[in-house]
Amino acid sequence: MLYLNVRYKFAAPDHAGPVAGGIIAASAMPMGQLMRRDFRKHPYLQHRLLDPQLYLASLDPNVARGSVVNLATFPWFARHEVPAYDSEKHGTLAQWKTDNADALVASWPRKPFSGQAAIEAAVRAAVQCQLELGCNAVILPTPMTTVATQHFTTETEWIDVGLAVCKELRVTLPIFATVALSDTVLRGVPPHEHPLLHTITNQIASREQLAGAYLVLEQTGDDQYVCTVRDSLLSLLVVTDDLVRGASRQVIVNYVGTFGAVLAAAGASIWSSGYYLSQRRMKLADFDEKMGLAKPRYFSLGLAGDVGIERDLQWFFQKGFGEKLFTKTEAGEVVQAALAAGTYPQSVPEWEFRPNNIQAAASHYTEAVSRFGAALRSLEPVKRVELVHRWLAGAVRLGEALKTAGPKSYATEIVHQPVWLDVFEEWRRRADM
Repeated sequence: MLYLNVRYKFAAPDHAGPVAGGIIAASAMPMGQLMRRDFRKHPYLQHRLLDPQLYLASLDPNVARGSVVNLATFPWFARHEVPAYDSEKHGTLAQWKTDNADALVASWPRKPFSGQAAIEAAVRAAVQCQLELGCNAVILPTPMTTVATQHFTTETEWIDVGLAVCKELRVTLPIFATVALSDTVLRGVPPHEHPLLHTITNQIASREQLAGAYLVLEQTGDDQYVCTVRDSLLSLLVVTDDLVRGASRQVIVNYVGTFGAVLAAAGASIWSSGYYLSQRRMKLADFDEKMGLAKPRYFSLGLAGDVGIERDLQWFFQKGFGEKLFTKTEAGEVVQAALAAGTYPQSVPEWEFRPNNIQAAASHYTEAVSRFGAALRSLEPVKRVELVHRWLAGAVRLGEALKTAGPKSYATEIVHQPVWLDVFEEWRRRADM
């Protein structure tokens, strides 16, 4: 099922479809502000999780100052004397940040805490925060697994301390261990033979208190909305399958966009995404403060990707691909109607290609993927696998046809589909599904 990857704005896009819940990013806002938010205003957030995001501990405050200021307010990242933001005491959030940002940045260690006592204090704070927020499960914070830490020993230390803290606090919620993998550790080794992946799944499976893993991939080299790195994608399938079928555990996956639906076929119970680039992938460089505004893109479920709307959507419609590209949603119907009437784009200003005009596109994307996620969830595992295979095979055929027609912008995604189908078919052969 689909959970929204929640940033600063909690409101779901209009006509969001059957969104099952949300995963709130710690980097979205200061802890004091988060703790005072009213979840009752947003029905989908009755089912909510908090991602502690300890894997962001290495962010450089010189280029990611805004995110560091937010994260440093959470006690599992840093120690400081800055008072938690309280609108009644401190006025606007902007003023509070102006007054305290330097102190928060100065407290930022650029690495996770080390030592038993410090780790225990950090994990305790993360667990208690999630309990106070009324989360449906606890996600234990663990550092990013990189080339320098690829034996998973530090991560295991954090997990074990977390389990001990949960036992002491008598936590009855499901407990998930964060598994945050940099794709640098996955390259060049066949995923089915990768010793690190076997170590990770064995460590998760051997701890009875764990309900499963919260899986995050850092994409260091991919600059697209979708991941195209074969080793990384197949690694996610291997880890998910090993934990779900092999160890009867659950997997929650975030930051892989619509590939989350592929992982749902392999057994992931929750996958999280959103319209923005920062909701579809996790890349440390994305936290750098850069100027730029999102522009609308048309998500096509049949293509398993986006279509550029500045020129490509109209071009492909004229070439006869409309019915294959269209995904029926409330926000998207107006585009289809305008194209059919020959009045696009003048008659649909909500889909005009201009900066920050993304409300309709976000609503369309969210409704499309949430309905697809709900449909997958309703199927038994074998039929789910079959549906995803047909979906990916159809996306490959459509992508090849669009290449022949000649896309006119880089925004149309027609590269990743063969990679997704290839890794899915390899996983399926090995899993005998």
